[in-house]
Amino acid sequence: MTRKTRGKRFVDDESDLEELGHEGNPNARERRERVVFPQMPRWLYRVILILLISVAGLLVWFNRDNLSPQNIGGWIQSKVVGMGMGDGYPAALDNGRNVAPGNFFAADKNVAVVSDTSVTVLNSTAKELVRRQHSFSNPVAKVWGQRVLVYNLGGTGYQVESISKAGERRIADAEILAGAIAGNGRVALATESQGYYSRMTVYGENGKAFYTYDFSEYYITHIALNRSGTRAAVAGVAAKNGAMVSVVYLFDFGSPKPVSQLVYQDNLVLSLDYGQNGVIVAVGDQLTSIISENGGKTDYSYGSQSYLGSA
Repeated sequence: MTRKTRGKRFVDDESDLEELGHEGNPNARERRERVVFPQMPRWLYRVILILLISVAGLLVWFNRDNLSPQNIGGWIQSKVVGMGMGDGYPAALDNGRNVAPGNFFAADKNVAVVSDTSVTVLNSTAKELVRRQHSFSNPVAKVWGQRVLVYNLGGTGYQVESISKAGERRIADAEILAGAIAGNGRVALATESQGYYSRMTVYGENGKAFYTYDFSEYYITHIALNRSGTRAAVAGVAAKNGAMVSVVYLFDFGSPKPVSQLVYQDNLVLSLDYGQNGVIVAVGDQLTSIISENGGKTDYSYGSQSYLGSA
């Protein structure tokens, strides 16, 4: 007597598959076609990975000046301090009695105002982020990003304020004639110099001087630094043969001497700016000069028109 095996019967050959699949069989199952997704070749994954790394590297390179620990900390603190809303503009400023026209700036979506007594920074909604006192009798301010350079024109004191850190008062070697600040916190000061018309000293973020140059022909009136503090444009003035002459020097701090010198006859340079794209703009009372870092320039004369802007 043959004993039947209990339990499920497994399909183990093609005949069984055909039997289970014939019409009328209660155990018949529909055959499902397998969906096959196309696979990318491995070399394409490598190309995508290389492109992503290249893009990330370019972003880091172009923003390298803003990725220092102090800049990152300042950005975080500015966002924390800047939380909340102000009452909007126009806004009343109670930070002193006098604000010189050149001491009012809009930078990095904030407004910086330097009065005769204090430095004030407001955000885009007029909320006060910073207010710090200074003791300079004739303050002049320069701003780049979240940093504000304040120096005493004709004096020796200067300090750098930021949202994340209060400024430390420092003393220059001689009376200050002009100053500038870079995006990474480097500072350049033009001062009087014994035996020369002027001297330019460039300080690192730690406050230590790493570059100096003495001018023997011109009194320095303006300095502008590029974003990384590795180059400078310097304007000076002198009287020669009974006429006023202005000059713009171009410096690369890797070289001990100016890389270029541009002379302007009967044109007093009133302001000097170093753009983030490397273009330098020298605004004078007779013409405006657009200067490239290699020393090339294009002048735009005012003709019979008079310059009405304030320096």
